[in-house]
Amino acid sequence: MDYHYPLMIAEHFYRQHSSLFAIVTAMAANQSSRLFYNQVKGRVETSLRAIGYQHLGIFRPSMLSGQRQEHRLGEQVGAILMHALAFIIPKKYQVIQAEKVANAMLAYAKNPQMGVSVIQSDQLQNH
Repeated sequence: MDYHYPLMIAEHFYRQHSSLFAIVTAMAANQSSRLFYNQVKGRVETSLRAIGYQHLGIFRPSMLSGQRQEHRLGEQVGAILMHALAFIIPKKYQVIQAEKVANAMLAYAKNPQMGVSVIQSDQLQNH
């Protein structure tokens, strides 16, 4: 799901002559990672780069927080701890509201850079 669906969607809209695609992956996305999740996110990034979009926005947030329909106890506990320790955690690793990521993606779509733009979590914090 994390690999095939984004790639299928990106390929479909590229064939429809879309010039821009944006995706949320993961802060540590890397196809050579030892962690499966980060491997998948890295693979999808690599595959999306190969499609040839004029504007490709790759958004790499740290832990996302916000409203969810499902209950994820581990994420809730992690978010609480990270919020409490925010004063010692570098901005790049701090919990980020999903709304900030969405706002950053909208800003990117309104004024995209040519080529591939990788937007890290600390850059997303200002939106």
